[in-house]
Amino acid sequence: MFNGVNPKISTKYFTYLLVFAAVNALLVCLLFSHFGARFGSDSEEYLTTAKYFSGQGALGGSDMIKLFGRLLKPAFPLLVGLLSPLFGFKLPFILINVVFYLSIGFVVFKIVKLLFNDENQALVAAMLFLTAYPMLEYGINYYTDLAGWFFFVLSVYLTLLFGQKPSYKLVVWNGIISVIGFLTKESGGVGTLFFVLFLFFVYKDSFINKLKYLLTIAVVFWLPVISWQVFVYFKYAYSYYDWYMLCRRGDEAFVRDYFKIIPKSLVATFFLGWSFVLLGLVRVRKAAPEVKKVALALILPSFSFLIWFGASSRIFYIIGLLLSILAGWGFVYLINNYRRTYAYSLLAMAIAGNYFWFIFDDRLRVLVNAVLNIHY
Repeated sequence: MFNGVNPKISTKYFTYLLVFAAVNALLVCLLFSHFGARFGSDSEEYLTTAKYFSGQGALGGSDMIKLFGRLLKPAFPLLVGLLSPLFGFKLPFILINVVFYLSIGFVVFKIVKLLFNDENQALVAAMLFLTAYPMLEYGINYYTDLAGWFFFVLSVYLTLLFGQKPSYKLVVWNGIISVIGFLTKESGGVGTLFFVLFLFFVYKDSFINKLKYLLTIAVVFWLPVISWQVFVYFKYAYSYYDWYMLCRRGDEAFVRDYFKIIPKSLVATFFLGWSFVLLGLVRVRKAAPEVKKVALALILPSFSFLIWFGASSRIFYIIGLLLSILAGWGFVYLINNYRRTYAYSLLAMAIAGNYFWFIFDDRLRVLVNAVLNIHY
């Protein structure tokens, strides 16, 4: 599988992607310095948890039940707490997320190159992934979502490497990455679901060997995850059931407008980039069989956001990897069938459109809600 494809990035494309990612990271930071980064209730809870882990505060606030939920995902607050003697408690959020932002684009690039062996297509997919509205709005910010997306994408990459050259070492590392991801953000652990689907529907081997690989990643992933949940339950009398039921609870306006908010949030997730995604879907029938199977295996993990009774591009962006793969595919379709000028002009418009939504999101949200009669 993917025989002969070297996922290593050439120097030229490494430079292109590094410059693109760095410029966007700098631009987002500059825009936040002008408009102000979001520091909502979730951010305040992460901050309180980080201080608690550092011994500089107690778990207290107006919503203790929700605050305890942050203990279920301790990795990010722990890291913030470790960095706090050097940078305080707020700056580490930004520094950590800048590292994840600069790194995730390269992992997306490698995934697309493994699938299609086309660096130009991989670059476009990474560019669209990095400049999608959720990445701009919630990535380099006081949230943990980017970390979850990073560990999910990295897990997918390790699974594809496993498909190219199977080894228990890759399975173990995949489990470890997914554990860290899950203990950072739930989406960070969904890569294990992709691994299982890939193992049984894409990867070719004996059923016994597949069971051995499945057992390996199950032990590596679930043992520490369950151990931590048990610890939290006995120490704080809190479980994932409590957190899940809290997240499933919605106010009356949200419940009433739920099926209007979903399409609105999905559109915001990729905005003008959806044009490339739709073109990519047109080309699916011409893809290699193994690429089709990988795309199909990504569908269930990518739509795992439906588990949560919430509708926001921030929650939905676990779908970003699948959309970026399809979008890169659509870009190649334009290049091969029309003038290159059209393709690059549409790419520039898609990126500019994401920044437009990012900068004017508050006004646009009011306008869209009024048009769709959404009251949430």
